[in-house]
Amino acid sequence: QHEGTLAVLMKESYESFLVAILFLCLNLPYVDNIIKSIFPVSANLEILFIVIKFLLVMITYWLMKQGLF
Repeated sequence: QHEGTLAVLMKESYESFLVAILFLCLNLPYVDNIIKSIFPVSANLEILFIVIKFLLVMITYWLMKQGLF
């Protein structure tokens, strides 16, 4: 009984953990500088910078779920 519950918990928390890791990776200063160099306008518009990061997390997560990345 206990092992079954633990296995279900691990399976269900895997996706949340994956999104958290992606989010942490995209918040590194190195990645911030790369994004700002590719999209220079995002350096002045914080909301655009956040939207770009959000889209990168979504796209990367989708690619990983599809087995393409």
